[in-house]
Amino acid sequence: MITLTIIISLVLISLLFIPLEAIQLNTQLDLWREFIGVMHPLFLHLPVGLLISLVVITVASKLTKIPAIPQLTYKACLILLSVSSLISVATGYLLYLGDSYPQDVVDAHLWTAVVFTLILSWHTTLYCLDKIKARANGSFLAVELCLLIMAGHYGGVITHGEPFDKAPWVVNAELKKIEQEKLEAQHSSTIYDSLVAPIMVEYCNYCHGIKKDKANLRTDSYAAMLEGGDEGPSLVPGNIEKSTLISRMLLPIDDEDEEHMPPANKKQLNQAELDFLIWWVKSGASNTSTLNEIPSQFDTLNQKIKEYQEDPKSNTNNTKYY
Repeated sequence: MITLTIIISLVLISLLFIPLEAIQLNTQLDLWREFIGVMHPLFLHLPVGLLISLVVITVASKLTKIPAIPQLTYKACLILLSVSSLISVATGYLLYLGDSYPQDVVDAHLWTAVVFTLILSWHTTLYCLDKIKARANGSFLAVELCLLIMAGHYGGVITHGEPFDKAPWVVNAELKKIEQEKLEAQHSSTIYDSLVAPIMVEYCNYCHGIKKDKANLRTDSYAAMLEGGDEGPSLVPGNIEKSTLISRMLLPIDDEDEEHMPPANKKQLNQAELDFLIWWVKSGASNTSTLNEIPSQFDTLNQKIKEYQEDPKSNTNNTKYY
């Protein structure tokens, strides 16, 4: 059993140091990688529940008259916990190989998950061989619980973003700032405030704004678009190929990788809006240029938005520019 644990330990440690670019999969293997990898959320909940249950029962048996778990059952629980943790790490690593996630957060999640599983494997081995006593067992559980909480936190950040960014006081402050910017934009004569920002509100900000920032990307401000998200800047002035804001819009709506934006099931930009954004990015994507600098071909689009800003009832097409 110790030999098996040593092998498992070496494999786990190697995951931390193998360069991702060194792993090349053909199309069929990559399909299987993706299929198995997406099961990661299914497997990760089992070790979480098992460990917390063991900790609660162990502490309760020390502090109260609740009988402790029989040793054989306890060993079985630890073995199941170790196996489910190994499966969770394996599926998570496969998922990590194929998708683009914030590198620093994913690395922290990977390190804490691997160290957790590594310690748990030795804890299980030593306990099953009757090599550790109750106090050492409690110490193992305490360390494992701390690592589990850390790994869970980083996993949550990957999936849902930083928790405090969703705190009501933070969201309310951001919304208040956005409303103020909207009021200022109504009296602005810049191309960005009068034309670009309303298009972003209509088509992009629901998934890439203050309440939701898919792929860590926000499009609700000029600075946020320059900063970009997991795939780099969404706006590169003068370059539509490197500006994912534009390049993703230009993909076929039935793109097999589903990278077309907005998603196929969402409202799509009309040709005038798309042509305007392409012109704006090609011309330098300035946030200070004024309306009198745009070509006459976009005057109709500009007029529609200005009319809506002055009188929302004039919007007969129900376009939510703001």
